[in-house]
Amino acid sequence: MKGFTQQELDTLQKAQIEKIRISGEETNMLQQQEDAKQKIREDAEAKRAAAEQKRQQQAAENESKKQKFIDDAIQKQKLELDLFIQQQGIKARSMQEELNLAQKIAAQKTAIAQAEFNASKKTANDRLQLDIANHEIKNTLAKAQVDVAVDNASRELKEYVAANMLKLDSEKFLSAELYNEKILNMDAIAMAEKDYQKKLFDMKVITQQEYDEELKSIDAANEEAKK
Repeated sequence: MKGFTQQELDTLQKAQIEKIRISGEETNMLQQQEDAKQKIREDAEAKRAAAEQKRQQQAAENESKKQKFIDDAIQKQKLELDLFIQQQGIKARSMQEELNLAQKIAAQKTAIAQAEFNASKKTANDRLQLDIANHEIKNTLAKAQVDVAVDNASRELKEYVAANMLKLDSEKFLSAELYNEKILNMDAIAMAEKDYQKKLFDMKVITQQEYDEELKSIDAANEEAKK
């Protein structure tokens, strides 16, 4: 270090040390600033995450309350329908009154099934469940309608037979003409009975085999009565 005094060398060394110190402090300060920024970002993210979690939790609670309200309402409908059915008891009703009752019950069951579907997630299985319920309701109502039709047909047949039998009983067979009229009346009764069986067959109350057997039985009974 020729040309520098010891004092100058010491001064240069101190300056270098100071420079290194200052550089280190600046680096440390920059790191601290970066750490502070990172902490701010982390705190903000934590707050956002906490707020989102709280929002989701509140939404889940609200949805749960809403679903419970809907489920309770549907359950109330079911219980009211069960009570209504039980209150009907075994009261004597005409077939038309039975049909009116069946239609009212079917309408309420349809409304309940639709409400249950609306409250569901509307998956393919939920849709299938709705379709099954609606088919069951329609089948039950269809049976009630068939019962009414059968009852009406049976009543008409009985009234027709009774009217013709009364006519037969009151007649005195004093001539061939009266005898022929008796035969016509008996044939008319047999035809009415066949028409009744045809109605049952058309409504699928009886099978083809049962229908054929009933026709044979009617013909046999008619022939026997003419002897």
